[in-house]
Amino acid sequence: QHMPFSTAGVRKFSTPTITMALPYIDNDLELPGMQDAVMGMIEAEMASFNPKLEDYVAHLPEIKADAFSSTVLGSRIAALEKNPDTPAEPFDVSRYDLPGPAEDQVMDPNAWKACIDNASAQLSHQQTRITNLELMTQYGGQLWASHVEQLQFMRDVLQAELDALRNRVEVLNWERQKEQTDAAHQLYELELKWGELVTKNFQLSSLLETLNAQQPKPGAAADE
Repeated sequence: QHMPFSTAGVRKFSTPTITMALPYIDNDLELPGMQDAVMGMIEAEMASFNPKLEDYVAHLPEIKADAFSSTVLGSRIAALEKNPDTPAEPFDVSRYDLPGPAEDQVMDPNAWKACIDNASAQLSHQQTRITNLELMTQYGGQLWASHVEQLQFMRDVLQAELDALRNRVEVLNWERQKEQTDAAHQLYELELKWGELVTKNFQLSSLLETLNAQQPKPGAAADE
């Protein structure tokens, strides 16, 4: 029988407790009621966490969601916060229009100059787009093929690293299983040896008690 253990007078240290486990040979979790006992211990440990789980990030600064948003995006987010059903505003394409001067500015040279400048800017923009499309048509296929090759190379490198890690995990798990299996055999042999020694000690104790009982008492020997 085990002697009752008391924690009275035991000094408590702040160092974490190291739990030794042999998952490849331990089957205590399969015992009746052990699963509930383990879950109860886990819940009790979680209840002692400080800070609590629901506010463990309370000490961190608030996330600035608008740090990288534009004016248009910011106004859209603000509108959705007020009313999630707010429809999105259509894109303003008025800058692509080529309007002429207003009726009351038909005779104004400055108004015509502003319209011509707008038309020139639109023409320059369209010419740039055409140039980009021609370059894409001429070199885009080769560029994308090269990009795909780079992506495939990166995928192969990452896949090789992943395979190496998986192999290391397999080897580590195999080594742990072997170590724990060997330890289980050693523990079993030590347990048998311990049982044999305990049995021998018990037999010796019984024999000594028998011999002591058979020894004549000092008073009885003097009477004889």
